[in-house]
Amino acid sequence: MPSWALAGGREEGKKRLADAETKKKIIEEIKKTLKDNKFKDFEYAFVASHAANKDFNGKNIKQIAKIVRGKDKLDAQIEQIFEMYQAGGAQMVYHKMDEPDVQNILREPFTMIASDSGVRSAGEGNPHPRGYGNNVRVLGRYVRELKIITFEDAIRKMTSLPAQTFNLRDRGLVKKVLPQIW
Repeated sequence: MPSWALAGGREEGKKRLADAETKKKIIEEIKKTLKDNKFKDFEYAFVASHAANKDFNGKNIKQIAKIVRGKDKLDAQIEQIFEMYQAGGAQMVYHKMDEPDVQNILREPFTMIASDSGVRSAGEGNPHPRGYGNNVRVLGRYVRELKIITFEDAIRKMTSLPAQTFNLRDRGLVKKVLPQIW
């Protein structure tokens, strides 16, 4: 949903969806954004956690619309998004990365490797894979299998490069002179 439609919190968002004209504008903007980003629907958008219906976890919006509404056309998907929003929202995982872009970005010497995933209790929802396997994925796929970068460069991109970039003194390198942190 557009950020302006969410402004003021969930209750304000619900009011906007209840107003036919405003809802129509929200739908138009959602469709335009999809088109601008070269998507035909929400097949790329997976539910990581939806408290109101845990059966949705791990499914994409298109699949959920088909199950709940009996159809998976874009309008049904958008209505499903609205319903989920009104029921408390969902944590989402978006599969939108372009593999050649990822490989080219990894080759750049200034690219750092890290994860922005939140912490989740074991067994809850379907968290994004980067929450548990970010660095393992880089080392396994991009170092060992595809040989996009070397092992040493991958480790540097995960450790000393971020430490230097963010001016974290005495961090990111293994040396005898570094202070104990525990």
